[in-house]
Amino acid sequence: MLTEGHGREVTRQEFDQTSPPVVFEDLVIVGSRLPDGVQRRFDPPGTVQAFDVRTGERRWVFFTIPQSGDDFGADTWEDES
Repeated sequence: MLTEGHGREVTRQEFDQTSPPVVFEDLVIVGSRLPDGVQRRFDPPGTVQAFDVRTGERRWVFFTIPQSGDDFGADTWEDES
């Protein structure tokens, strides 16, 4: 479930996290790790996701770099950067 809904395929081998999840009210909040060194074009996007503690369903996702024109802050990324 952590690798789904990123706007492109993200495999389990590519997705990683370095910090434990945080529980807040009825949410489990999970971040993701991005490579520090060489960046590849199709690296997984950096995300923070929240899941319902009872159902496991994802309640929201925040992309640290906007993935589409609808994402918050997309207008600040010029020329598809």
